Amino acid sequence: MYQITEDCAGCGMCRSWCPVKAIRGYKKKRHIIEPHCISCGVCGRVCGYGVILDDAGRVTSRIPIREWFRPAWDYLRCNGCGQCVSSCPVKCIQITNAGEGLENRPFLTHPGLCIGCQFCKNACEYQAIYAL
Repeated sequence: MYQITEDCAGCGMCRSWCPVKAIRGYKKKRHIIEPHCISCGVCGRVCGYGVILDDAGRVTSRIPIREWFRPAWDYLRCNGCGQCVSSCPVKCIQITNAGEGLENRPFLTHPGLCIGCQFCKNACEYQAIYAL
């Protein structure tokens, strides 16, 4: 499970981005990650203080949003199973039923909500998801 070190400044960025509300704390006080954390890593990507430790105990680094993983699909490999949809903690992927050969094709419906966790990519048995 991710952890926040004693050096936390209490800015609240990690708390505001956590998709499962697993971070609690008050402004200018150390924040805490609760056990229902899903280890998506968004807290570490938004922390500008370098005080978040990943599952392996390594200090995470802030990554600008424009550099986060964004899923794209190789529709020749994709079978439309929906595993990417069900694995997304922020529900920003949907399956289209547009017709004209596009049935059951996933797409990123809300790119601004994507937290770059790569859960969709890891859930894909067909290796049909890559970084945009």
